[in-house]
Amino acid sequence: MQIFNIPYINKSELMAEYKGLVGASVNAGLIKGYDNGTFDPRKTLSRAEAAVVLSRIAM
Repeated sequence: MQIFNIPYINKSELMAEYKGLVGASVNAGLIKGYDNGTFDPRKTLSRAEAAVVLSRIAM
């Protein structure tokens, strides 16, 4: 199991089973979180946010 650094100040809100996936997504540059240093694991992605993630995957 690979350990990833999750840079968000509220990372304790992430369920344990998702920490690896979120960490890998951050490490790959797919997600960046919000300008205030948080990541909201309960929030549904907007269309714009999903488009950004998909464009990063395509690069």
